[in-house]
Amino acid sequence: MQILVVDDDGATLIYLSSVLRKLGHTVVTATNGAMAFERIAEGNIQIVISDWNMPELNGIELCRKLRASNLSRYIYFILLTARDDKNSLLEGMDSGADDYLVKPVDAQELRVRLRAGERILKLEHDLEARNADLIRDVRMAAAMQRSLLPKAYESAQVNLDWVFMPSHFVAGDMLGYYPLDEVRWVFFMLDVSGHGVASALISFSVSKMLWQNQQSDQSQRKTEQLVSVHQSVMMDALNQRFCAEPESANYFITMIYGTFYADTGKVILSSAGHPAPLHWHKREETLTELNARGLPIGVIDDYRYEAESLILEPGDRLFVYSDGIVECPNPEGEQFGDERFKTFLSGLAELPIGHIRAEIEKKLYQWRGQADMPDDVSLLILERP
Repeated sequence: MQILVVDDDGATLIYLSSVLRKLGHTVVTATNGAMAFERIAEGNIQIVISDWNMPELNGIELCRKLRASNLSRYIYFILLTARDDKNSLLEGMDSGADDYLVKPVDAQELRVRLRAGERILKLEHDLEARNADLIRDVRMAAAMQRSLLPKAYESAQVNLDWVFMPSHFVAGDMLGYYPLDEVRWVFFMLDVSGHGVASALISFSVSKMLWQNQQSDQSQRKTEQLVSVHQSVMMDALNQRFCAEPESANYFITMIYGTFYADTGKVILSSAGHPAPLHWHKREETLTELNARGLPIGVIDDYRYEAESLILEPGDRLFVYSDGIVECPNPEGEQFGDERFKTFLSGLAELPIGHIRAEIEKKLYQWRGQADMPDDVSLLILERP
């Protein structure tokens, strides 16, 4: 193990270096705190044994500077001093020191303290390795989640695109769309409460159920009335199933689920506590909020969901979004807000649907003032050409 000994007293340096080498360690020395910090930055120092009183940068100052630095590894710090009072001990530990030795240093005591330091460093190393594995796994999960997102789609009958900005590597939000036949498209968005891995796992599970539902939808051509009933029954079943799971005690799901008829422009829509979608009327140049309502999934097990319908005229757009957009705070804590969001969307009316994603991402990052988002951000855009 490589150990740095810092002391302005030559005799102490010689003594400690001799003891440490006999114990099998590699020793590096410095005569003041400033020189010591340079040694730490240059080498692979694992333990520092530093005197308290030194010129230029004393032991306390060195320890604080070390703890404030952005080193990629943990360094165990033992403070040496001739003081043995309680206040000195507290001051040393408060500076970030791991241990404390009183001069003159006993060789056996030093050996025992070093063994304790080695155990701590091993624990730190094991923790770093596990964290690295966890980060790798989470990054892989994030890549898998993004791979489930649909591709942007444009045709003479329907245009579809989305915005997806997770607050962490993985998101509790999820969205999707797929064709049932030559004219019908199903689309959905869900938002699991909370953030991180737990919410993402629930999001994966529910999304899988919705994608599996595609097979039963494609198996037969349902009338619009049957589609409305089917959506309500499907959401009832999803709610009952989730309420029966232990996770429902700590999480709930908001969701929008809909079917779009490209030939007529009709949309059949069901909601479970999700923000109401917005309808852009091209002919009237107005943006209106739909009446889609309903309790989140996982709140009441016998709740019954309903469906509503609307007509998209040529050029109309439907925006389905998560609350991470309107609740996004700026550096002063002010939320982006519903009205600002509606005004911004209205201002994008002349842009092709393929350009909207970049404009929304740019706007939110500018509003946020930093790269991270406090909540997952999702937006699904459906346009009837």
